[in-house]
Amino acid sequence: MMKRIVIVFVLSMLTMVGCKKPAGPQTTETSDLSAPVRPVSKLMPVESLPETTTTVEPVVDAREPEILVTPTPPPVRTHTVCEGDTLWSVAKKFYGDGRRWKEIAAANGITNESKLPIGKVLRIP
Repeated sequence: MMKRIVIVFVLSMLTMVGCKKPAGPQTTETSDLSAPVRPVSKLMPVESLPETTTTVEPVVDAREPEILVTPTPPPVRTHTVCEGDTLWSVAKKFYGDGRRWKEIAAANGITNESKLPIGKVLRIP
């Protein structure tokens, strides 16, 4: 790696030695600023220009079409009341928190939470 760096450095130094020009003010003798300006049509007449035709290619959209996804409703969960079940125990089983028993009661129209009939199928929201 070090050899490459040295070689690049030496080559760049050699090329710079032969390329330096003395710095000095530019004279107007070397550049001709008074040359007449000619319009492009005088340089190359319109008749001699090659004819070009333009064709417009239709733009094809290569993206995949959008797919509309309708959200699926959550699955309806149910629980059949067994002997010894309470709304608290059902809420604890499904939600992990017995304090959410009121959500189950409201979804099933239960007004008296102390009387759960055995065999009743509860919807769990």
